[in-house]
Amino acid sequence: MRNAIIAYRPLLAALVVTSLGACIFGGVRVAPVAHTDGTTVGSAVKVHLLNGETAVFSNGVRISADTVRGSGRLFGITDSAASEGRDVRAVPLDSVAAMESFANYTNGVETAVVTTLAVTGAVLGTGALLKAIFGSCPTIYSDSAGVPALEAEGFSYSISPLLERRDLHRLRAQPIADGTLSLDVRNEALETHYINQLELIGVTHAPDEFVLPDADERPLAARRIRPVARAIDRAGNDVTTELAGDDSLVFRSDPRTIAGVDSADLDDWIDLTIPVPRGADSIALLFHLRNSLLNTVLLYDVMLRPQGAGAVDFEGRSLNTIADMVTLGRWYGSRMGLHISVRHGQSLEEAADVPDAGPIAWRDVAAVVPAGTGDTLHVRLSFLADEWRIGKIAAAAEFRRPVAQRFAPSAVVDASGTLDVGALRSVTEPDGHYLETTPGQQFTVRFETGSAPRDSLRTFLVATEGYYTEWIRGSWVRQATGAVPRSFTASDSTLAETVRHWATVAPEFERQFARTKIPMRRLP
Repeated sequence: MRNAIIAYRPLLAALVVTSLGACIFGGVRVAPVAHTDGTTVGSAVKVHLLNGETAVFSNGVRISADTVRGSGRLFGITDSAASEGRDVRAVPLDSVAAMESFANYTNGVETAVVTTLAVTGAVLGTGALLKAIFGSCPTIYSDSAGVPALEAEGFSYSISPLLERRDLHRLRAQPIADGTLSLDVRNEALETHYINQLELIGVTHAPDEFVLPDADERPLAARRIRPVARAIDRAGNDVTTELAGDDSLVFRSDPRTIAGVDSADLDDWIDLTIPVPRGADSIALLFHLRNSLLNTVLLYDVMLRPQGAGAVDFEGRSLNTIADMVTLGRWYGSRMGLHISVRHGQSLEEAADVPDAGPIAWRDVAAVVPAGTGDTLHVRLSFLADEWRIGKIAAAAEFRRPVAQRFAPSAVVDASGTLDVGALRSVTEPDGHYLETTPGQQFTVRFETGSAPRDSLRTFLVATEGYYTEWIRGSWVRQATGAVPRSFTASDSTLAETVRHWATVAPEFERQFARTKIPMRRLP
């Protein structure tokens, strides 16, 4: 188990007004906070205030109905790393933007190291901060004629160190004439991102081949790609046209299917009919998809918000305990994602799974399934009702595993245009040296890809590895104060309740989500 070593920086200082501060505390790790109204919290607590200041209570706090009390130090929005802050004994609960537990790291064995980007300053009103619901890990952009083009979102559901994962995303971006490919990496959410590695993968291929990652995060090159012959969803709708690739048409679950969800019957499905060329022993299914915001509502409204300040404990302890994560992981893996089964007569045999992709960036991904013995393949895609938005499904009997060329980053440039050698070192290898970013921060990572091939094409993919932690909003803590916190239970009943809740909030949540992303910090 890897410990999360967190280098502290005054988060909201850089979000609310111009900040001159850097790291105040180094070498700390997440620790649990247990909270009920009027309960003493024995572990150290960092309380981020709406005015940009941060109160640090090294010996814990007591949370009453309207006040957080303890013996601590208050750090202002312009305090530097050398600042000792000033004494603080209490802060009003209604001034709290977020809470975070921490523990001084004193055992002398470093299993992870964190590098932080230099603070460049920002101006952001607290109104925008309080309304923020946008979130889903590092968002990655390329430059398209001077306009940022969204390419990917990294490690979308790695919400703790134990869930750290590597994923691979197809890019549309190409290098400029000198072979440099640049990507802008942003933190647009109320999250802290811990980036272990960024790597560019290059694949040289024929003009008629399409390169994308497969469900195991390996490059695959497919050719002679054809649409599926027929696609019928659970409600009996013919959705072949929606899945043919017209950008104006996207599959989403039928409202009747969503309304029928209960704990014993959670799924929607799509039955595919696919012609199989003679001699083919396997078929690559190609998907263009993203998640709906149902998973985001599950995290915010079901896992975290009802627990109030206890959500800090959930993130700091439950999500970092192997036994708890085994239970949660088995449940999540069985219920979420895209499950692909091949029909043999009247039976279905599961052949592959496509993991969740995140709700922001569309992702191209492939899954290889056996072709069977006939000239037609029947496949069922099953998934939690309304968990997916699918723009295209196609099939290819001709595909290969291409040889990939790997490119390490050549430079990391912060928002002020300054080369950051420490940040570059942190994202070059998956070695437990993390680059930490906080809301509103961005940086550019450059890769040198060399000369373009003359007689073929190159497609690039970006690999991201890391994890993130969600900030527990002060509003969640205040809403839970005076009430009995509701813990999260990983069960089918909980998931059915989530789907029903999602059905009522989806239209407004979808409208507000993208509007509330954290603006990138403006330079002074």
